[in-house]
Amino acid sequence: MPANLDLFNFLHSFAGLYWPLDWLIIFLGTYLAPVLIVLSLVFVFRHRAFKVRFSILSFLAMSLIIAAIFVVVGRFSINNPRPFIVLNFTPLIDASETHSFPSMHMTLFTSLAFALWFINRKTGYWFLFGAILIGIGRIIAGVHWPIDILGGLLCGALSAYIAYKLFPHKEYLKSNYEL
Repeated sequence: MPANLDLFNFLHSFAGLYWPLDWLIIFLGTYLAPVLIVLSLVFVFRHRAFKVRFSILSFLAMSLIIAAIFVVVGRFSINNPRPFIVLNFTPLIDASETHSFPSMHMTLFTSLAFALWFINRKTGYWFLFGAILIGIGRIIAGVHWPIDILGGLLCGALSAYIAYKLFPHKEYLKSNYEL
């Protein structure tokens, strides 16, 4: 897809310009993910009732498991080599040489964001913003194509929706807590 390559080339052109920008790209593509995990656990454990905590954790786990299944099926069925392999350059962050569609980071963190959105809209929006920053960082770093990120966004949103529809205890998911 020419548009995929053009958008990748534009975004990746920001890599290697200045060390502070490279540091930001590396942070977004690698280290923002654990920050979001910690923040999601803070969100869960702010709830005092055990049933609420357990239900939220179960729902988030269900959403992430469905997202992981999407990633495994997508990578098994779609042969999409990573940009640094196709274009023969060294990316800013380490990445495996496995297929890249859909982006695992984007799928999992979009799933987490939309699952949190079902619980608390404002918190979900913040996590979705974080997931998008991770995706952009991974494109600029050279480990994903834009289509991988878009695919991850769609798979993550769909996995959270499926988990919400299947989750039996929705009454415990509504939260007044925000991050």
